[in-house]
Amino acid sequence: MPSPLEQLQTQIQQCPFTDLEAHIARGALIILDSSLDLAQTTLLVVDDETAKISDLIERELIKKPSQEFIEKFSADKSSVRFEFLIAQPFVLAKLVLN
Repeated sequence: MPSPLEQLQTQIQQCPFTDLEAHIARGALIILDSSLDLAQTTLLVVDDETAKISDLIERELIKKPSQEFIEKFSADKSSVRFEFLIAQPFVLAKLVLN
């Protein structure tokens, strides 16, 4: 039986930024720094690891997208992709680096 982390790793999907806009509108999108592992960080949210999540927020490694961020990626209609996972009610996403 796969561990919760392994399960999350198999659920990672990719999408263009425009597919995340509905989650921005409802205040549910969280952007991860490129140094963070998406599955491991999502597991912190799922497991309600408040102290660890607070530390990541304080170090600005996870945050809600700024207006500047939203404008930049909404205007960019190129092949920029984000990988994401859902941890209800949140969607955690990070830029896919090529």
